[in-house]
Amino acid sequence: MSPSLFKLVASFLDFAFKSTHIEYCSLCFRFGVDHVVDATGLSVGRESRGLGLGLMLLEARLEMCRGLHIPLTRTMFTAIPSQKLAARVGFKIVKETGFPELLDKDGNRFFNDLNHTLQLSVYKFD
Repeated sequence: MSPSLFKLVASFLDFAFKSTHIEYCSLCFRFGVDHVVDATGLSVGRESRGLGLGLMLLEARLEMCRGLHIPLTRTMFTAIPSQKLAARVGFKIVKETGFPELLDKDGNRFFNDLNHTLQLSVYKFD
């Protein structure tokens, strides 16, 4: 794994794990549910972008949740196109942080060239 890819993965995992245990319980309480489907790490390869695969992935997860009567699903969206797609499908942001705010253990920024945000978003079924 390249050093830059390692930094990227480490920062996402740090954000996700800081969000995971406490946020999971808080999401269950906040939305009045007892279980949640979590998805992290899905993406569409550059050569396949623009074909509607991201929408198909989200729709497949939503259909699975409906079929299994799972009331809430959450995902961390890291790219602007996926964030826009998530909003269009009906996901709501519950936590957001800017890439420049992600720091390593020594307080140094992981990303100086990314100015958008990571979004932890949920979809609640009625």
